[in-house]
Amino acid sequence: MKSYLNDKKLSLKTAYYRAFVLFITAPLLLVLILSLLLLNQQFKKQAIENIMRAQDNIVTELTSDIDTMSMRLSHLIYTNNNEIMGYAAGTDTDNVNLKYQYEQSLAQAGNLALEPVKNIISVGFYMKSGKETYFKNQILYPSEETKTSAWYQTALENPNTVCVGAYNIKEANDLYKGSQKDMLVLVFALSPDVSTDRSQKIEMVTFYQITGTGSSIKEYNQNYLKGQNKLGIMQIADDKGEVIFSTFQGAFPESYTCVKTPVLINNNTWYVESYIKTSELTADFWRVAWLILIGAFLVFVMAGYYSRYFLRSIVVPVEDISAGLKQVEEGNLDIHITPQGQHEIRNMIHQFNAMARRLQILIGQYEERIRNKEKNPAYYFSTLIKKELTPSEVEQSFPEFFADHYLLMGFYAENSLSGQSVSVQIDPDNAQKLAASFEHNPRFASRCLIYMESSAFFV
Repeated sequence: MKSYLNDKKLSLKTAYYRAFVLFITAPLLLVLILSLLLLNQQFKKQAIENIMRAQDNIVTELTSDIDTMSMRLSHLIYTNNNEIMGYAAGTDTDNVNLKYQYEQSLAQAGNLALEPVKNIISVGFYMKSGKETYFKNQILYPSEETKTSAWYQTALENPNTVCVGAYNIKEANDLYKGSQKDMLVLVFALSPDVSTDRSQKIEMVTFYQITGTGSSIKEYNQNYLKGQNKLGIMQIADDKGEVIFSTFQGAFPESYTCVKTPVLINNNTWYVESYIKTSELTADFWRVAWLILIGAFLVFVMAGYYSRYFLRSIVVPVEDISAGLKQVEEGNLDIHITPQGQHEIRNMIHQFNAMARRLQILIGQYEERIRNKEKNPAYYFSTLIKKELTPSEVEQSFPEFFADHYLLMGFYAENSLSGQSVSVQIDPDNAQKLAASFEHNPRFASRCLIYMESSAFFV
């Protein structure tokens, strides 16, 4: 970094641009990029946490219904010394009158036991003989389809254990008369043994219950499609990926992100899943990000304006002064810099222009005075070298000669012809031209004197 800025060959403007990029632009861009990346992750994390909180509400509601209804099913079976089981077993007869009497007794006892529970839509008894008995509502699904379901088979394998299944009602009047579209119905099944069904006629006892979980999921999904929440399309699936309940038809594309919360149901695991467009997870972030980017753009605009102002008011005028000093150093005093920039810089330029004019006047006066003298410094210099005059005599005749300190230098000149290894002495005419070329240089003429002792040696 030090060499990046301290290169002696750099111009002032280049050094300024490098410092501006290194200490202002680069840090601002770095902070901006890191901040946006961090905010993106935070907003995405917050969006997923909001979805998981909604899923937790569904899980709580679902498990609460399952626990409550499992208890109610057990209570129904065991109440009054298995009274209801006896009535249900009595309906497994071909005697129409006797079956009707048992059905009436079953309905009366069942309605009394289930009076406070309005979400139970049906209680079904599946007989080993193949007959079925329902009260409250007749289930319209074929018994063959019901008996092959996973929850039914699991209940058969685990007698006296409540097992849970579900129906996703796709059309009105699908499961029973009065059923509505997009309803989630939980099925609680228990296969009785001889201790609960002494007649050994009943193969399965089932509760069909509407759960508010389906309504909650449906409401979440409708509000998502209306743009009123960012919770995605919610559904329930089993551990094999089979959809248990959903209000969405079709498959979700890869542009969707899936968030899952597991629910332990008996020996199975269900998942409350939410599918949301990946872009929507960071939609709130981009609204904030655009405000940040607009603010950063304004900061960069102001920084650019400051940079331009600094260049125009300070850097460019200083470069002009530097270029002017270089011309003065080379002996060109006929120079004028247009004042610009800050007040202090303009004053400096005025002072430089005044100095250049003053030097031009002084040098002109000096040269005029030299021309008016009979003998110029070059004459006295040559007489000193030839020892025709002593220093004291020169000082008396021309006091200005020794006004400054002098350095005497001698150098040889020779001419090496092309293609020859031997050097020859310079021609006197060429030597005179060489000396004249020195005297025509403004910087040399204003500071130096030259004496040609011979065509090969100069002082």
